[in-house]
Amino acid sequence: MSIPDPAVLAAFVGLAFLAAVAAEGFAIFVEQTAAGAKKAESDPPASAVGGAVQGIVSMVAPGLLLLHGYFVTVGRPDLVAGAVGLPVAALVVGAILGRISGAVAQPLAHAFRPLALPAALLGFAIVVWATWPSIQVLLALLSGSAATLPVQPV
Repeated sequence: MSIPDPAVLAAFVGLAFLAAVAAEGFAIFVEQTAAGAKKAESDPPASAVGGAVQGIVSMVAPGLLLLHGYFVTVGRPDLVAGAVGLPVAALVVGAILGRISGAVAQPLAHAFRPLALPAALLGFAIVVWATWPSIQVLLALLSGSAATLPVQPV
């Protein structure tokens, strides 16, 4: 198995997918940086609803990226690993760099704390926009309707 040509992979998954991968990687970076902040006594209590929304969004968005990466490359087995591996790599790198930056730079971690939920929601919105064709196929499959693969990228 060889590494796919980046130009061919970008043509198959679409630029919107690549933007969504970058947005989700950044959202994970912000979330993990904020998670590294040591709680100060002056910090306001965290919102349970905000934390739940952020948790759900942070779990669903990578799943949509993986699903879309697979759906657009279903006819090209040489591109599946790249299309599915790209979101995984972006999330792992974003999480590791975010955790390190949060542990090393406490002022940055405290500054990112209020930005974690908006970054997660923005990343999720971009992911939904970029993966909308795959979401439609998934909904069609779940409702028992016919669906056509591979999905055309946005």
